[in-house]
Amino acid sequence: RASEGEGSGIDVAASWHGGVIATSQQPAPVRRMHASIAGLHLAALFTGEASSTTAMIARCRAAKSWTTYTTLLSDLASSGIDAWERQDVARFLAVVREHTELLRTLGTDAEAPIVTQRIDAIARLAEEAQGAAKPSGAGGGDVVVMWSRDSELAHRIGEATASIVLEVAIDPRGVVLEDE
Repeated sequence: RASEGEGSGIDVAASWHGGVIATSQQPAPVRRMHASIAGLHLAALFTGEASSTTAMIARCRAAKSWTTYTTLLSDLASSGIDAWERQDVARFLAVVREHTELLRTLGTDAEAPIVTQRIDAIARLAEEAQGAAKPSGAGGGDVVVMWSRDSELAHRIGEATASIVLEVAIDPRGVVLEDE
């Protein structure tokens, strides 16, 4: 669902529930999924570029093509969820690539830098190595998520694009209060 000019809240829901979930703009039902997709490594790269979700979404919502893109992105999300559930690596990677391309064209139509030069370089290098990468959240910088069969690919791409590989893992527990 389109995010009404602000974040969807899905990142908060994922943090709260832990693991991998399928959901839509919050509040909404949450469905737990497999913790990973067999044979793929998850990586996150920080581009060093900051971006405002609210500003990026506002520019995109102002584009005449916004409703068309929200439908296409929703359909892609459903395809990605289906591929994840079926553990279909090839289809999942293809959906991530299609998502990045769709965000690139939305950015062009909305005159919003969703897929920056650095994000584009990361996505291109991932695809050349049979992986896939996409902007996290509203795009425009910040973090790129990547999946690959090669556990070292993120480090090579980080070095090639002057991006920082973040140490990430999917924790099935969700939010946990820890004693200091």
